[in-house]
Amino acid sequence: MEWLRAIITHAGEYRGLAHALMSASRDDSSALARCSRPMREAGTELLERAQSSGAVREGVSIDDLLQLTNAIALAAEESPDDPELADRLLTLTLRGLKAEPAGRATTSAS
Repeated sequence: MEWLRAIITHAGEYRGLAHALMSASRDDSSALARCSRPMREAGTELLERAQSSGAVREGVSIDDLLQLTNAIALAAEESPDDPELADRLLTLTLRGLKAEPAGRATTSAS
């Protein structure tokens, strides 16, 4: 899931990019559509491999993941005083709210 973290980091470097990427995902005429297609194709390939290996459950789509990552980048953009927010939100997204068994808690998502 380092790929998702890289998307969030990149989107967070340019104010407004996360919002623009979210819009481009629904608008093929958008100037960013040409950029988002290769990203979507690469993400689809990675997601399918993760699903085949059992690391990600079936039914998760690349559209879901890209919207989540852009939403995380937007939240982080609005909270510049909390530089760890994006990583915490991605970790929460990847792990969910389920508590880890005693002795298995870790600090970052993989």
